[in-house]
Amino acid sequence: MDANNTAKKRSVVKTYAKLFIISAKASPIWCGLALLCDLCNGVISGSFVVFTQAFFNQASISTDFNWTLIRTLGTLAGVLLIQHVINGMGHTILPYFRNKVNKVAISRLNQKAGELPPILFENSEFLNQIEKAYQGSNFSRSVVVPFLRFVFYIYPI
Repeated sequence: MDANNTAKKRSVVKTYAKLFIISAKASPIWCGLALLCDLCNGVISGSFVVFTQAFFNQASISTDFNWTLIRTLGTLAGVLLIQHVINGMGHTILPYFRNKVNKVAISRLNQKAGELPPILFENSEFLNQIEKAYQGSNFSRSVVVPFLRFVFYIYPI
């Protein structure tokens, strides 16, 4: 293993892009479902603000029992229920997606390590680099998922 290979510099954007591509290829269905849930959750969270405002506007102008007030309250409750359902679906899908990405990352790392000459594995510094690579592959999903959650869930709000 040469020094140029271990000292590669990559920008943060390129790193996220590379990790996203690896993650999406690892499990395109689970990735798509996770992104769809996050996007729907972001949109529904933003619409919850709109429906809450509509309810309070209606409540402020109503002086007595009013079907419009009941309807806006029902709509607000429905939006809240949908938000919780989508949020629960997202929290169910994400562990499957993370596990798929983790399996592919470890598999790729094992494959690359298997192609290296056995003599390298007698060097303690090289073994430390291998250990860091395994730790990095575990942390890679911890970088991708929050970034994607920001882009697809929090940013649309």
